[in-house]
Amino acid sequence: MKNARRALNAAMIAACTLLGPGALAKPVGAPQQKPTNMIFVLVDDLRYDAMGFLTPGLQTPNIDGLAKDGVYFSNAVVTSSLCSPSRATILTGQTARNHGVVDNNNSSEEGLTFFPKYLQQAGYQTGFFGKWHMGFDTDAPRDGFDKWVSFKGQGTYFPTEQLSPERIAAGDRQMLNVDGAPVKRTGYITDELTDYAMNWLEKGRDKSKPFFLYLSHKAVHSDPLPPDRYKTQYSKLDIKLPASMANTPENNAGKPMWVRNQRNSWHGADFPYHTNNPMTDTMAASRIFSSPIVFRTIGRA
Repeated sequence: MKNARRALNAAMIAACTLLGPGALAKPVGAPQQKPTNMIFVLVDDLRYDAMGFLTPGLQTPNIDGLAKDGVYFSNAVVTSSLCSPSRATILTGQTARNHGVVDNNNSSEEGLTFFPKYLQQAGYQTGFFGKWHMGFDTDAPRDGFDKWVSFKGQGTYFPTEQLSPERIAAGDRQMLNVDGAPVKRTGYITDELTDYAMNWLEKGRDKSKPFFLYLSHKAVHSDPLPPDRYKTQYSKLDIKLPASMANTPENNAGKPMWVRNQRNSWHGADFPYHTNNPMTDTMAASRIFSSPIVFRTIGRA
């Protein structure tokens, strides 16, 4: 009974969030409205200000257009600033305390209902494209999605990444799970996911039904690798770090030593990723802003 109540609460939250406050309360006798098509795009580890309408010099025209013509929320909070717990919260409407996905390893999804399941019951066709990342063991299709394209764990940017020369020569490639079948990767991951999503929208669904599309990108998770056509796009960009990042008495005031020591951690501000390079050099070397294609995937780039 408790799981049923949680599932119902998750469904109500998802419906209110996605369909709007009027979706659950309509006047008696009101004309039935045509169901709303929905596209949800999730970008991984994107800085809040790494978009053109907030940082001049960055080229993110489609996201800029969404901000201009839609609604931009300048503040947001999470109950757990980790990848897998946040993904589970988005998909269930529950906090990590309730859905039980508490880390990025192999937390169980047992007993969870993902909100697209309720959309299916309401007549929607649903598709998931991209990074699932709740555990590393499986990229198998999940309940609630009619179309499924995903990969295990973090995935890679390129088809031959993390493969030995011998495996590459033998024809091995990183793999996608497409509706339960293994398919060899053929290109840059953001391109591939976008193409799969667009092809489903244009050719692969029943156009007499409303749709919900969940596009979950790998980019721009570290270490970000751009496609060749964008490698030098931001090579001359003047990267300005915020004043709050400086290691000054004013910024450190009131912070205990264990917090200040995080500056030297894996995700720290001084020598990130256990390197001897300052943040600006690391950002320039990895071209942290150089995956603009992810910002164009509302339309192909």
